[in-house]
Amino acid sequence: MGDLVLLQEEVNPVMSALLDNGIEVTALHNHFFWDDPHVYFMHVHGMGKAADLAKRIKPGLDLNRARASSRHRDIKQWFCGNSGHSQNCEDRGT
Repeated sequence: MGDLVLLQEEVNPVMSALLDNGIEVTALHNHFFWDDPHVYFMHVHGMGKAADLAKRIKPGLDLNRARASSRHRDIKQWFCGNSGHSQNCEDRGT
């Protein structure tokens, strides 16, 4: 059993990839009403050997990982531009 944290536009493609590979989605929910961007928490479940589970969950994680780098930049840009924390925003190679 595990949890994934996804943006709204990632939910359907990741869920489809997991279900297509025999991973169960046991819950999908959010924690906040007016968050922007909309963040969802997906609970997943699978049975089997670790190596087999890793192969089956990888297609869903790959969809999420493909956007992680640009998402990290967007979040950092928002944080540095909107929160008054510019002292924490010098370029550290992240």
